[in-house]
Amino acid sequence: MNTPLAVLNGSIEKLIETTQDPHALERLDRMQRVAQRLRRISESLVDFAKVRKDLMEPVSVRPVIEEAGAW
Repeated sequence: MNTPLAVLNGSIEKLIETTQDPHALERLDRMQRVAQRLRRISESLVDFAKVRKDLMEPVSVRPVIEEAGAW
């Protein structure tokens, strides 16, 4: 999804450079913001889908228990 969005964003930027029409520039700016929002959503989905390994290691609980007893 990111590749088509990059192409779309590049096309929008090119159109912004080549037009002087304020109404068209306003619409292109809105389109650019939407494309950037879609890119952020796509990146978030990719990050969410990553498989993460649970890290389990021994932990010393004595300091925690002693600290709790100090209260």
